[in-house]
Amino acid sequence: MLKKILLTTSLKTNIVANFSGNGFMAVINLLFIPVYLKYIGSEGYGLIGVFASIQSILYILDSGLSTTLNKELAGLSSGVSNKQKIVNLVKTLETVYWPVAILVGIIALAASWVLATSWVQAKGLTAGTVFHAFAILSITLIFQFPVGFYAGGLLGLQRHLLYNVLRVFFAILKNAGAVLLLIFYSKSVIIFFYWNLLITIFVVLIYRFALRKLINAGKLTAKFDGYELKRVARFSGGMAAISLSAILMLQADKVVLSKTIPLADFGYYTIALTMGMAVLQIVNPIAQSFFPKFSYLSSLNMHLQLKETYHKCCQIVSIIIFPASLIIIVYTKEVLMLWTNNVATVENTWYIARLFAIGTCMNAMVSILFSFTFALNWTKFAFYMSIFSSVIVAPAIALITWIYGASGAAGCWICLNALYIIFIPYIVHNKFLKEDLLAWYWKDTFKPLISCVLFILLIRLAISTNKFTPLEMLAFFTLLGTAAIAITIYFSDRIKNDIVQLTVKKIKRI
Repeated sequence: MLKKILLTTSLKTNIVANFSGNGFMAVINLLFIPVYLKYIGSEGYGLIGVFASIQSILYILDSGLSTTLNKELAGLSSGVSNKQKIVNLVKTLETVYWPVAILVGIIALAASWVLATSWVQAKGLTAGTVFHAFAILSITLIFQFPVGFYAGGLLGLQRHLLYNVLRVFFAILKNAGAVLLLIFYSKSVIIFFYWNLLITIFVVLIYRFALRKLINAGKLTAKFDGYELKRVARFSGGMAAISLSAILMLQADKVVLSKTIPLADFGYYTIALTMGMAVLQIVNPIAQSFFPKFSYLSSLNMHLQLKETYHKCCQIVSIIIFPASLIIIVYTKEVLMLWTNNVATVENTWYIARLFAIGTCMNAMVSILFSFTFALNWTKFAFYMSIFSSVIVAPAIALITWIYGASGAAGCWICLNALYIIFIPYIVHNKFLKEDLLAWYWKDTFKPLISCVLFILLIRLAISTNKFTPLEMLAFFTLLGTAAIAITIYFSDRIKNDIVQLTVKKIKRI
């Protein structure tokens, strides 16, 4: 029974699994980041943030293979591909991927000493300690890199529940184990990184085993297939270019700030960024759930079902994203205090966190459009955008960040996503759904947004939270979020109608 539940592939189960998984991951971050700040300090956490940026930059070498595997395995569920072909594809891409992972680790290791001695502005940590940490993280990268590849395979097979159970389990193991080591063994940041390496090795082995088991790799003879590699090269190359631009845009500010501000301040910036972009933890599971469904419907030319699924997906994004984003934007200080319980952290992060939350809300609004175009094999648009972003946007972000610091980086994030809201929906709908542009702007997006904004601002003016205890604040945010979601559902026609129909059916059964 448990095995049957874990291997289910229904869209509803996948959505619930992804939301639950990301919800648990968010809770884990909420619980453990303040603990890390206590035991390894803002400099130690800044060190984690610096290397996270390096890891993201090196993901350029992924070459879109993870997304390619996701898409190809989604085709299997529609009956378009056969099992032998999928086994060969996994073997082929895996053969390419592991040497790339090793190359990533070597590059990171080669850069570790320069980063430790000439780049980061550490005060409480010695150059030797910083280098030791970067060396451990470089080895970790070799094993962390393929985790995304095997995860893409699990998601492509639509085993989202299995993926999220594994992800949450290992996150708890990694964080709880690290805290126990920091409390009872040593408060050194090096201990944290060694434990992270051990868990990462375990994770990649389990993910690989799960994927091979699901595609019957043990029963079928897998072969390296050069033709399969050539067949997916165009899509993979397009995704690689898109990833390149996204990485350059998202990491330009961090590269500059890691050089220009003290490591402790960079730690605060990382926390502000985590809070400001928290809603992406909500939109990502929606995209993960619907991407295989879009690919499936597209492969069968089921255009009406694809169109309906697309609009429902957009309204689900609005229902979830707007209440969460607006609570963070309107109650930034209160949310940060509830999370960290640290006045210094709140004062050093709230303004930047609010700016990033505004930009991230806009980014979430158009994120599903990219998933939709990728599922329909239209990577050309994103490719041209990636060129523009790489040549114009990323250098501009780096320059403005150099001049104006963290506030400049957050301002760039808002301006960039405001441009996205203006132009991307028009371009995408003009290509695929010309008659649906106004429906997306009004019914799917701004109608739910306006209702949610007015409601939360009204509550802000009517209720003072100054004297709330942490428990009362948590209860308040829970009630406010629930009410805001209900208001947003009421103004989201497709989802409201689905809920009404489902309710009527259940009443009739009773």
